[in-house]
Amino acid sequence: MAGRLFGESFAEQSAARFNAFDEPLLEHIVESAFGGVWSRPGLDLRTRSAITLAMLTTLRALDELELHTCAALRNGLTPTEIREIVLQAALYAGIPASVAAFEVVKRALDDAGALDARGGPLVAEDAA
Repeated sequence: MAGRLFGESFAEQSAARFNAFDEPLLEHIVESAFGGVWSRPGLDLRTRSAITLAMLTTLRALDELELHTCAALRNGLTPTEIREIVLQAALYAGIPASVAAFEVVKRALDDAGALDARGGPLVAEDAA
């Protein structure tokens, strides 16, 4: 599941960061997150990504937010939807958390080629 969300190369690079000391943490992450929650029926990956973006914004987990922004694109969320999710989180997470989240999300969307020359969401992707 991690490879599907983040790409196989990312999954392999992430696993390579772990050694014998923190291998139990990797096992826990893989089993609980990807073997458990992300694989459960009841919510599609698109919805799970939306929830995850809002929660990571609230937690100010900015490294994870960047990673999950790319996963959200893979799971079918448009740049406009991602922007609206982070904006919605501003109501509950607070302005400082959302300002930081917007910076991370903009960088991830720009790196993914999902923004136009002005930095706006690509219209073609927002037709969904």
